[in-house]
Amino acid sequence: LLSEVELSAESEKTTDADRFNTFGIKIPIPIFDFGQGRVGKTQAMYNQKVHRLYEVAVNIRSEVREEYATSHYAFERAHETQEVIVPANKQILEETQLFYNGMLDGIYELLEDQRRYGEARMESLTAIGEYQKAQADLEYVLGGDVNATDK
Repeated sequence: LLSEVELSAESEKTTDADRFNTFGIKIPIPIFDFGQGRVGKTQAMYNQKVHRLYEVAVNIRSEVREEYATSHYAFERAHETQEVIVPANKQILEETQLFYNGMLDGIYELLEDQRRYGEARMESLTAIGEYQKAQADLEYVLGGDVNATDK
């Protein structure tokens, strides 16, 4: 707008020693409205929506990564308890049972190992439940079944 403003100054001397100085400013007045204001506003609104969409996409990806990590950790924990901890405690209980039958261990050792075996099974069931919950949370974030394939 300032590039279109013109300033002018003139000095005129008449024959009888009088001097006339005139100053002027020239500002263009728009006659036609081409809608630049509306277009600019619409463009700004569009850019705002694009940035908001980008923000939502970044947040969704972050949430999916977080839920996937939680699900993966829960799976590893459930697998470890089912495949390692419970069988090890079962084997310990069976060995203690043999020692008890041979009168090498007392009833308290047998009961203690039975308790540990029961706790290991409970821990395994808890880990499986946590994994299933993590899977459900991941499916919720993804908006569908994790293992579904499109045909």
